[in-house]
Amino acid sequence: MSTKLGAIHTFEDGFSTSPDPRLISLEPFGTDDEVETSVANWVYMDTQTKVLRGVLVIKVHVLGQALYLMELQRRPPKPRNGSREEGSKPPSYKGLVFTLDHQV
Repeated sequence: MSTKLGAIHTFEDGFSTSPDPRLISLEPFGTDDEVETSVANWVYMDTQTKVLRGVLVIKVHVLGQALYLMELQRRPPKPRNGSREEGSKPPSYKGLVFTLDHQV
């Protein structure tokens, strides 16, 4: 099986094999956008400090086929029942794997 190590994508650098992966930051909704608060806050890792959530995009070549993988940056679990300990259940986000046909 022929597998080529993945390259990380950012809009600034395109695909890069740098050992220091970087995330693509999500864009916040505009003040004029009519969305629920929970939806507008979803793009932030921390709604208090307004640190934006990121997306990791990786391209891997397997058997001559380019596969793209996307993973959302997850928020740390919130403490449960007023305790100081983090919740034991991890967030339920999923990654995405897909191919692209480059047809004109």
